[in-house]
Amino acid sequence: MLNRFGARARRAVLAAMSIAALSLTGCTTLAGQHDASTTFLVDPQASGSFWGWSEITISQDANSVNGARLQFARLDLPDDSTAEDLTFLQNILAEVVTPDQRIPVAKKDQFPQGEPYALLDLLYDGDLRSFFPDGHTIRIEWTGQRNPAVEIPPDGYWVDVLIRVKVE
Repeated sequence: MLNRFGARARRAVLAAMSIAALSLTGCTTLAGQHDASTTFLVDPQASGSFWGWSEITISQDANSVNGARLQFARLDLPDDSTAEDLTFLQNILAEVVTPDQRIPVAKKDQFPQGEPYALLDLLYDGDLRSFFPDGHTIRIEWTGQRNPAVEIPPDGYWVDVLIRVKVE
């Protein structure tokens, strides 16, 4: 089981890395790992669906680098969550969204009992540069269904998402 203090420290470091990545300016080389995190709510609404989104913005035009690839997408329960694990989720799908298209890039259809985090299965391992419509920002939307067999409290459960794109 994940050490909760370790998760908090890891998220703080990753948040700092994200802020540093967003502050790149001028001629700075943007090669390296760029993280984005977001949080979405899974509540017991009648439809049983949930939705969220993440964006990564880089200072240089994505077309001026050698490539950009999704390294991982991960779900985590926040440190203060009352949920034991992510089994309240039935599935999740991550799609890169541009004005013209939606491309599935990651998904998960089963969540292990007792684990407060889960790596998503990557569906797309190609170059992401064409999915930066303005040359600087990529958007990933998260959709899914909650597990109807698991009771969710009236105020729902929050889920943290972390994605990493490697720019070469």
